[in-house]
Amino acid sequence: MKYLGIWLTKLPQDLLEENFVPLWSALQRDLAEWKTLKISWFGKISILKMNVLPRMLYLFQTVPIHIPPAYFSMIQADCTRFVWNDTRPRISYCAMTRPKRVGGLAVPDFHLYYQASHLLLVVEWTGGGRHALWQDLELGATPHPTGVLPWIDPARRSPQVHRHPYIGTTLRVWRSTMRRASLSTYPSPLLPLEDNPAFPAGVHPLIQHRLGGARWPRAFHFLSGQDLSPPWDNRLRDNSLSMLERFNFTQISHYLRSLPARDRLLHPCLPFEELAKAKHPISHGISMIYRILQMAVGEPSLTFEHTWEQMLDATITEAQWKDTYELAHRGSPQTRLQSNS
Repeated sequence: MKYLGIWLTKLPQDLLEENFVPLWSALQRDLAEWKTLKISWFGKISILKMNVLPRMLYLFQTVPIHIPPAYFSMIQADCTRFVWNDTRPRISYCAMTRPKRVGGLAVPDFHLYYQASHLLLVVEWTGGGRHALWQDLELGATPHPTGVLPWIDPARRSPQVHRHPYIGTTLRVWRSTMRRASLSTYPSPLLPLEDNPAFPAGVHPLIQHRLGGARWPRAFHFLSGQDLSPPWDNRLRDNSLSMLERFNFTQISHYLRSLPARDRLLHPCLPFEELAKAKHPISHGISMIYRILQMAVGEPSLTFEHTWEQMLDATITEAQWKDTYELAHRGSPQTRLQSNS
């Protein structure tokens, strides 16, 4: 059955064959047809950004399944042939995917966009971003609520979680990118203190009320600078403060102090963690996460930069290169129009 452009299959493992393979076959036919038209080099790059990428992103977001690396290798090869008109590429695909401000052409890296689509789900589970209707289904699909899954000890997760065709895939993407892209650490300031298998005591309802009714109280709620701090002012006499609250805070303090590498709790939240903490829908969430992943991959110096330095017998600073790239893309009305198209 087809619904909103998605083929719904009886078995989750058939979703790739019924959706992603036909989509790329259709895109291959389109690219072959457009290749015969008189389209400039920059125009072909714009086609990838404005036509191919949105169609891929729709499936990435609506069918969050595992996609093998070979699929992305095929996409990259076909896009390279389209841009270079079946001739030998003179610029590597990696260099072309760099942002324009650092010498690239902002050609889409489809594998990074796929990862960003899954990581946006982690943000939405945690509490940021939109609150989609299907999040309630995900919430009850595993023994642990999805809001705590990415942040608890991986060894404490139920095996059932990893067998889930969608949630398990998102967690695999999270595991592969968390440290490589410096998205977070374990333990993290976002470590949950409710529904955490390693801390069955949880957080007393009275303390949750003091935290503003946070659904999943987290470590950062009890941190002030480099110290643990209760959600009340110790300098004041609060007659409403109960012994249960004091005891529960002692439990929380003991748990947090007993964690291995507990110093990681004290670091300022990383950019991805700040996104996950957001209480309102995030505008252009996939693009923001895509840029975080790009920065983590690293941007080694381009070969032509060294060539120009040798030809000019001068050392060109990073700031000078940045100004050069800015001028190249926005130095005239024509280039500004091309840059914004």
